[in-house]
Amino acid sequence: MDKSEATSPDCIPATAPKRKRGKGKSSMIKDAASEAYAKDWDAEAEEPKAKKTHLTGDEIVSPMFVMTPEMTKHADEQIRKMLEEKKKKKEDLKAARDARLKSIGMDNCDEFYMQKLAEVKKFAETVAQETVKEAKEMLEQIQETSEADALEAAPESATVAEASEASTKVI
Repeated sequence: MDKSEATSPDCIPATAPKRKRGKGKSSMIKDAASEAYAKDWDAEAEEPKAKKTHLTGDEIVSPMFVMTPEMTKHADEQIRKMLEEKKKKKEDLKAARDARLKSIGMDNCDEFYMQKLAEVKKFAETVAQETVKEAKEMLEQIQETSEADALEAAPESATVAEASEASTKVI
């Protein structure tokens, strides 16, 4: 095979052109479908809905379900039972915690911790008062030392001035 045959345009395999994606019929169909869905959604929103109230007085709205008084009573009973179970479980856990604390020798741990908190608060107050006192003392000392330094600096500057005058007289 010649080089001329290999480079001729007839020998190069033709690649299929890439398909361009653009707005065509498919996008118009999608737009129409979304508009129809929006209309259906609006129509559903306008339908009357059954309203129910709960123990708390909040309204529960559901379009396909209507709650009868018997169902409401049953639901209320179930809610009460669940709340009672939750309360009982909480009490059981607290009793188990107290039993474990009692086994390690801490009978009245709540009172114990309240006393410790009171002690910590008192200690924090005393520390705060002491730091304020110490800060005041330090500020007073700084003020006294700055005044003393100012007084010491004045005589030193006078002696430096005298020395410089004396040196100018000598010359």
